Amino acid sequence: MKSRRKQSRTRAKVRCKRRRDARKNCDAAPKEAKATMKKCPVLQQSMFVRMLHSHAIWEVASHLTLVDQLWLSRTCKDLNEIMRYALRRNARHSFNEDVLEALAVLASEQIDKWACGQCRKLHLVNYQDTPHPSTSWTSHVYKPDLFSVPDHSSYSVGHHHVQLTLKYSRRFLGLACRRAYLQDLLKQSRQWISSGDLQTICTTTPRVLKGRYLRKSEWMILSIGRHLTYRMIGTVTLCCHLLHLPGICETSPLSTTMAKVLSEGSAPEIHCYFCATDFTVKLSSYLGKLILLIEAYQDLGGEGSICEKNWKALAWDNRSVTYFAHCVLNKLTKRRSVREMWERKPLPWKPDDGWPPFR
Repeated sequence: MKSRRKQSRTRAKVRCKRRRDARKNCDAAPKEAKATMKKCPVLQQSMFVRMLHSHAIWEVASHLTLVDQLWLSRTCKDLNEIMRYALRRNARHSFNEDVLEALAVLASEQIDKWACGQCRKLHLVNYQDTPHPSTSWTSHVYKPDLFSVPDHSSYSVGHHHVQLTLKYSRRFLGLACRRAYLQDLLKQSRQWISSGDLQTICTTTPRVLKGRYLRKSEWMILSIGRHLTYRMIGTVTLCCHLLHLPGICETSPLSTTMAKVLSEGSAPEIHCYFCATDFTVKLSSYLGKLILLIEAYQDLGGEGSICEKNWKALAWDNRSVTYFAHCVLNKLTKRRSVREMWERKPLPWKPDDGWPPFR
C-alpha cells in the first residue's frame, strides 16, 4: 500500500512540474487575449433533442462519417452527452484516415495542440520544434524527406509544422511566444554547396496564402569558370518525382528540361505529373559567369491531417510503401497552377481575422 501511495505522489508531482514548465514557456496573456478566452461558445441545451430517443439518434448518426459525428456532437449540450459513447465506440472500429481527420478537427479548435499521425493523439506545442533543427533540442517526430533541399538534416518540414503555421496564421495569437514561434516557422532557409568549379545556393521560402501552405525553392547554380555544361551539374532535387542524380537518374522531366535550357537557352514552365509542384529553368549570365536558376513552387496542402492529398503526394514514407506504389496511389488527378497562387497578391487583412502573419 505504501509503495502505491508513493507512486501516486510521484506521478502527481511530475504532472505539476509539467504544468509549471508549460506556463513558463508562455508570457502573461494581454487583456485582449483574456477577453477572447472568456467569450468561448458554450453548448446550449435543446428541448427538441430531449424529446427524441437516444437509440434513434445513434441509428441516424451511424450513417455519418466520424468527422460528421464529431461536428454533430458540438451542436448542443444534449447531443454531446448522447454522442459521447458513440464516438468512442466508432473511433475504435473506424479506419485510420477517419480517426486522423477527426483528430485534425479537434486540433483546429485547440490552439496549443496538434494532431499526430503516428500515435493518433493530440500533442502540446513545443516552441523549440521548428523546421530548423537546433543542437540543444532534437525532435522525435518522423519527418519524411520532401527532397526540396540539399541537406535534409538542416531543414526539414513536418506535417505538424504545416498544421501549426496555418492555425497560427488564421487565429488571434495574443501571446508573444506564439508570435515568435510563427515567425520561426516561416523563416527562410538558405544552404550553400561548393564542389569543383560550381557553387550552389538553395533558398527555401514558405508562405501562407488563402489557407494553403505554399513554398518556393530556388536553386542557383553558379559556375566559377566561363563554361557550364550538363555533365558539370551535380545532384538537384525538387520533390521525390523530380530528381537529377548524375549517373543514376537522368531521365526525369527536370533533367530533360535542364539539358534543353543549356543547349537551346530557354524552356517552358513545366509541372510535376504526380504532385503539386511547378518549376522553371532559366539561364543567365553575370560578370561573364553563367548562372542556372531553377525555381520550384509547391503546395503542401491545407490545415488537416497527413491524409491530405497534396501532402500525401509530396511526402514519400519509404518505411511503409515502395516508390512505385507511392507514385501510383497518391497521384493528384486535379491540380491548379501553384505559381499563379504564389504570385497572386493576398487580400487586405481584416481586423476581425486577427493580426497579419509574417510573410
